[in-house]
Amino acid sequence: MNFLVDKDLVNQYGGFVMKSSQENGLNGFSLDPVFKEDDGDGCSTCSGCH
Repeated sequence: MNFLVDKDLVNQYGGFVMKSSQENGLNGFSLDPVFKEDDGDGCSTCSGCH
């Protein structure tokens, strides 16, 4: 499986770590950023939940 990621995202987040459903507690895999941005609520770019 190959993932194509924009260079700007790699520069901003330092790359990504693939986690299995057992590691992340979800019902599927996830890609977590190496460098996480903290804006207080954990959702710096998404307003979909609120």
